[in-house]
This record gives sequence, structure tokens and C-alpha cells, in this order.
Amino acid sequence: MNTNKIVIGTLVGGVVFFLLGFLIYGLLLADFMAANSNPCVMLKMEEMIWWALIASNLVMAFFLSLIFSWTGTNTIGGGMGKGAMVGFITGLGFDLGMYATSTMMNSPGAIMADVAASAVMCAVTGAAIGMVMGMGKKAAA
Repeated sequence: MNTNKIVIGTLVGGVVFFLLGFLIYGLLLADFMAANSNPCVMLKMEEMIWWALIASNLVMAFFLSLIFSWTGTNTIGGGMGKGAMVGFITGLGFDLGMYATSTMMNSPGAIMADVAASAVMCAVTGAAIGMVMGMGKKAAA
């Protein structure tokens, strides 16, 4: 396990997650998710707890970095593929649980959109982390 690469992957991945979250949830899906989820559970932008959001992004990036370290994933393509799989599985598991036990998600369409967004975010972040994990690797002769 290369601790330096896990730390750098976590930091790079955390930034990528944060930017993608703003782009996907803050801009592209904002109206759709507002119409298909319970507005009572959502904080307004000015009320968000930013340190917790940043910590959440770093934890998810650490999760991917750790998985990639364990599996020897050190390419952009490998990171993208494994990241998409992790995002899909964790997003689906979380969203189905929320749909079953809360009023957070109001429709299967919201679940599908959120799972797709999670898979895309983890795929792109996984590509960045995979690139970090492969830095300094000697090319095959």
C-alpha cells in the first residue's frame, strides 16, 4: 500500500467530487431533483454545512483511493471502470434504502437520475485517482 498515493488520490479526488457535485447536482439536475424529491429535507445553498460536504467528498475519494490501492488500479481507464461500478452500487444501495424508508426520494425516476449521477461522478473521480495511482510507474519496455 502506497500511503502517499492514497493521500494524494484522496485530495485530488475530493476536489473532483466537489466540482462534479456542483456541476451535476447544483446545475444540471437541480430542477429535476427538486421536483422529484422531498424539499422539506433539503437545505438551501446558504444553509449548507460546508465543512461536512467537503469531508463527505474527501471520505468518498479516500474510499476509492483505498479500493484502487488494494486492487492495484493505476490507470485512468481502470479507475474510471471501477469508479463507475462503485458509484453505481453505493448509489443504488443508498437510494433504494431512502426510497423504502423515507420521503427523501419521491419517484423511481429520481432514483435512476441519482444513481446515474453517482456512477458518473465516481467514474470521473476514479479516472483522476487512477491517474494519480499510476504516477511514477515505469512504462513496460
